[in-house]
Amino acid sequence: MINKFLPSHEDITSFLDEIRIMSSVGSCKYLLSLIGANTSQMQKGKLFAFMEFCPLGSLKTLLESNRDQFANLAAPCMTMDSDCEAENPDFKEKPLSLLDLHIWSHQISTGMEYLSSINVFV
Repeated sequence: MINKFLPSHEDITSFLDEIRIMSSVGSCKYLLSLIGANTSQMQKGKLFAFMEFCPLGSLKTLLESNRDQFANLAAPCMTMDSDCEAENPDFKEKPLSLLDLHIWSHQISTGMEYLSSINVFV
C-alpha cells in the first residue's frame, strides 16, 4: 500500500525552496513571518515550518466563512454604528465590514510591493 501522506521529491524541493525564500525575505509587518523550520526528519518525510501565530486563522478561511456578510452590503449589520448584537442575539463577534476588506487589500498590496522591491516575484 502506498502511503499517500509521504511527500514526493518535488514536494520536499518546493518546501525547501519556500523556506529559503521566506528566511531571506526579512521583516515586513504585512507578511506572515517564518519563525523557524525543522528538516531533521526529512528522510522520514517529516518537514516542519514554524510560522507566526494568526489568532483568526488564515485570511482565506476568514473571508470564506464570512462571505455572507459581504454579499449584501445594505444589510443593517454592515454599518459601522449598528448594534448587531441587539439585532441578532446569536451574533458573537463584530461583523466584518467593507472597511475591513479595504484595509486588508491595502496591507496585502503593501506586502506584495515589498516582496517585489526585494526581487521576490509573487
